[in-house]
Amino acid sequence: MVSGWHYVSYAQECTLAYAKLFAEVILSHLTACGVKFKDSRLQTDNGNEFVGNWQRKSDSKFTEAVESVKGLRHTRCPPRAHTWQSDVETAHRLIEDEFYEVEHFSSRTDFLRKAKAYNLWFNVARHNRGK
Repeated sequence: MVSGWHYVSYAQECTLAYAKLFAEVILSHLTACGVKFKDSRLQTDNGNEFVGNWQRKSDSKFTEAVESVKGLRHTRCPPRAHTWQSDVETAHRLIEDEFYEVEHFSSRTDFLRKAKAYNLWFNVARHNRGK
């Protein structure tokens, strides 16, 4: 089941540490809101920010953080299975077309303020094909 909610994080670098932190923040928020993760999964692509080194013999710190939540497991899309992440890829295209290409940012604070407003609009007011 796709949640239909769009969460976005921004960081100085695309790293495993930042992805893990973002997952912990989101999962803590959802848990505090009473969300139960019975037989649920959090799906990502195979980016280094989620899996670490692809040659690892054990789970990444991201996977460990996700799977520390009862009833939740981390799954990855098979390589080159582009349709498995089609909702995410669509959201990326929309945010690029509707936000990054349109807005101008005078500072980091200005960017974060506008990003917050865009994400709120995206989740609450924008028609997203029934999701």
